[in-house]
Amino acid sequence: MTKKQKIESSPRKTETRELFDRIAPQRDAWINRNRFYYQDLWSYMRFLVPEGLKVLDLGCGTGRMLDAVKPSHGVGVDLSDSIIRIAKENFPAHIFHQGNIE
Repeated sequence: MTKKQKIESSPRKTETRELFDRIAPQRDAWINRNRFYYQDLWSYMRFLVPEGLKVLDLGCGTGRMLDAVKPSHGVGVDLSDSIIRIAKENFPAHIFHQGNIE
């Protein structure tokens, strides 16, 4: 497969991408409203992933989990263009790509 060829997306994958594109602007507000849960989750992930490692986050969302583990080099991939734009704006120190992780 060449770079110019594009992998076809299933209808379900397309629906999922469209949903996350729609909810992207509210995603961080939802996380802030449920801060206790997410802070606990990030704390647990920092326990599992020591600071300073190279980290690849598949399904990275707005990048908050990736940033929370404090990688020396962080790369995030998500299906949603809108989510990736937010991640790039909020965490410019990391690299984010829109794509199908399959």
